[in-house]
Amino acid sequence: VKTGFAWLAAMPPDADPDRVVDKAVAAASKAYDGNPPHAIGERDGCAALQRAWPDFGELVAGGEFTHWVVALLAPLRAAIGPATETGQ
Repeated sequence: VKTGFAWLAAMPPDADPDRVVDKAVAAASKAYDGNPPHAIGERDGCAALQRAWPDFGELVAGGEFTHWVVALLAPLRAAIGPATETGQ
């Protein structure tokens, strides 16, 4: 979920959510894989994710990741609104 929301947060507001945007890929990759050795990613906190998708490339390889981010998380984000810098 953290990785999906990182993807959405990096997408320009007017972007087609079904198109891959380099900035979104970079943000989601960092959220999933982390930034070793300083930050851990979402994958590092879950053994199931580590087994199923060892890295971000594996997670997005089949196209299902972007499909489900658009289908499930984009409407949720639209309903609650984007996070502000203060976290409100």
